Amino acid sequence: MSSFIFEIYNKETAQPSIVDVTSSGGAYSINIDEVYSGTMVEDSVAPNGFSTTDKKLLPYLEPIANALNNQKRRISISELFAAIVGILQLITFLFGTVIKFRLKQLIGKAKVGMLLPAILEFIGLTEGSFSSF
Repeated sequence: MSSFIFEIYNKETAQPSIVDVTSSGGAYSINIDEVYSGTMVEDSVAPNGFSTTDKKLLPYLEPIANALNNQKRRISISELFAAIVGILQLITFLFGTVIKFRLKQLIGKAKVGMLLPAILEFIGLTEGSFSSF
């Protein structure tokens, strides 16, 4: 359940109204100027994507629907940003894990007196193991 507030203008009066929307599962409870005005639902057939049977909401339907569509787009962008951040965190974790593993290998080889070949292998100047030395 989420809630947000925005300002719209009624077509009939040209006066600003404060709209408080509480959403839950595709249904939107609408309060206009702190008075419950009805419920809107997502409607894929409706031209603006929302419909209502509440007469109090009919004059406000188009501007509220536009505001709800804008809010949904903002949420989609923030979800995309969160996904990108999550992917970057995962890549950083995996990269750090690989580096840590390679450093453990390097330290293990250094313990047996093979530090220079292990460093060369770590930075990619040579391939394979120098265990034959």
